[in-house]
Amino acid sequence: MKPKALSGFFKRGSTWRFSFIRKDSSGVAIDLSDVTTYRALFRTESVDGEVILTLSDTNGLLIPIPINGTIEVELTPVQTVLFPIGIKVYFDIELTYGITGEVWQTPTYYLISEQEVTRDV
Repeated sequence: MKPKALSGFFKRGSTWRFSFIRKDSSGVAIDLSDVTTYRALFRTESVDGEVILTLSDTNGLLIPIPINGTIEVELTPVQTVLFPIGIKVYFDIELTYGITGEVWQTPTYYLISEQEVTRDV
C-alpha cells in the first residue's frame, strides 16, 4: 500500500496533535482494551530512512478510551524541531495485544514540516 499524506500543516517548534480510529471492515471501532504496548517510529525520506523520533505509550501516544478505538498522537515543540524542513517523514503506529500477542500497524503515513516564522533566532 502506498504511504498516505497526513492532512494538515506541520510547523517545526509547534505542538502537533492528531488521532486515528482503528475500525473493522464494516466501519465499527475496534476495542483497544487488550493493547499492552504501542509505539511509532518517524523516519526521514523513506520507510527505511534514519529514525529521528520514537514515540511510545509513555511518550506521545495515548489510547484515552480504549473501547472507542482511538489512538492519539501528541508531539511537543522540542520533538517537532527534530523534523527536517521540506523533507517527507514517514511513520506508522504499531499496537501489540497482550492476550493474543497480535501485532497490528496503521497504514504508513508521511508529513512534511515547514519552518516556523515566529521563532528565536
